[in-house]
Amino acid sequence: MSLFKFSFIFLLMATQSFASFSDSECLQSNFEVEVSHKGFPFGLLENRIKVEKEGCVVNVEHTKFKYYKRNWKVDVCRGPVHIKQTTGAVTVLKRNDNCETGRKDEFCKEYQTIKTLLQDDGLIFAEGEKDQINSDHGRIYCAFLLANSYLNQGIVFDRNENYENVLVREFSHPAAVKKEGPAVNSEAPAQFDQNSAPESF
Repeated sequence: MSLFKFSFIFLLMATQSFASFSDSECLQSNFEVEVSHKGFPFGLLENRIKVEKEGCVVNVEHTKFKYYKRNWKVDVCRGPVHIKQTTGAVTVLKRNDNCETGRKDEFCKEYQTIKTLLQDDGLIFAEGEKDQINSDHGRIYCAFLLANSYLNQGIVFDRNENYENVLVREFSHPAAVKKEGPAVNSEAPAQFDQNSAPESF
């Protein structure tokens, strides 16, 4: 009997440790995470990315070579879809269309910058497992998924809703995406492009 109890507890722990956080867990979570690594030249200077998530608001702060600092604020529950660039005076950039169609406007440039920094200075260097929302890697991954869904796909979230399979983790077609409850609020549904789906880290 004790062997059965031990096996059951071990199985439960193993299941929890390998299960990925849900879309709703990501949206409802609050966290602050900072990742740094030695950069060019010769590893003498440090690149640092700091991500704070409070409710629907994701703040991304990036420091390169100690003195070059940039900040963005993304409220994934607020339409119209936009980015607040908060380095110095606040600049608001509104989404006009899917950035993967080759658009080169300021919004798309900033979206690509945020996406690249979250990947290159965040996901690549963060400690822990990406599927664990309590790890640095998991928190950066959560912020990356939310930012990509909001900024690229135009999905405006609602913290009162329960989301499932809305945050694209693999190369999957949006038509297969389902959500419990009302339909996903999307300002301007993007045409699907496999290259626009977030890479699996």
